[in-house]
Amino acid sequence: MRCLFAAVLIATTAPAGAVEVVTLAVPGGITRIEHVDGLGRGIATGGEIGPVRVQQGGSDWAALSLSGTELRLIPAVPPTDRHGVPLDGLPDGEATWAAGNIRHAWLVEPTQRYRHGILGDSVEAASLRLSGPNGGLSELRLGRASVFEDLRVRIVDLDGDGQDEVVVVRTYLKNGAALAVYGLADGRVSRLAETPPIGLANRWLNPAAAADFDGDGRTEIAYVETPHIGGTLRIFEFDGETLVQEYEAFGFSNHAIGSRELDMAAVVDWNDDGILDLALPDAARTALRILSFANGELRELDTVRHPVQITSAVRAADLDGDGQAELVYGLENDLLVAVRR
Repeated sequence: MRCLFAAVLIATTAPAGAVEVVTLAVPGGITRIEHVDGLGRGIATGGEIGPVRVQQGGSDWAALSLSGTELRLIPAVPPTDRHGVPLDGLPDGEATWAAGNIRHAWLVEPTQRYRHGILGDSVEAASLRLSGPNGGLSELRLGRASVFEDLRVRIVDLDGDGQDEVVVVRTYLKNGAALAVYGLADGRVSRLAETPPIGLANRWLNPAAAADFDGDGRTEIAYVETPHIGGTLRIFEFDGETLVQEYEAFGFSNHAIGSRELDMAAVVDWNDDGILDLALPDAARTALRILSFANGELRELDTVRHPVQITSAVRAADLDGDGQAELVYGLENDLLVAVRR
């Protein structure tokens, strides 16, 4: 492995309200930031504060650590393999996995019947495939009026019954994207709930996170609707039968047009109140906004502003080993950023 990190160990700090911002120049740029144990369920849930690795310039990987006010990149192997995509899967699709009633999930059967291209090409998926605990495969195929306009299927227990559901973006050719929830029972995939589609073709949404954001003991699912044109953050709760919207706020984005990066959001208990918070970029992607929904009240805990756009995943990770997670992401000027309270 070539070592490209020896010249990038100088860090700087700058105040941002109640937070400390530590940055590190990464020659060649930051291609990806991933947790060491890989993609897993495919969505931030608040349990992801383990170590992360950074890919520089599309090739070398390095482990990331924080010591005092210095970020360090140490050459390392790539994160865990993503378990592979079947031959009939999306060319750029991603496998997700869990240990419960749904073990693996894929988007399969590529189709070009919807040429929006928001994820970098005009190839979307016509079918959803899940594997159960015994390895059996089950599939749901859409009719010609819609596609799965996504790269992955997210596996999460949304209703707290101990059985996982899956969440994916389903897009209608005439009416745009909706957030769809599917379940697996008796070897059959079935649709459990779906938000109304946005209402226009070529209008998309990107799931952000799934966690108990307001402290009521029930998991909510957050997404940004139209993240490229003044995005609206929407948070829904699944009651076992329907998706009920609980919160909305204007002025957010968690995706860049044409990018395959879906993870511009992280979940972390930022203010140590025992309730998980949501961090994601503003609509211009030049600021990271950290939001609390504790006790049903939307509050902005901190905002970290930058002169250029956020371009990478946003990850929560305990970089300095103190038990508290930092927020890590990359900027378009090749700076790696770590934010901590």
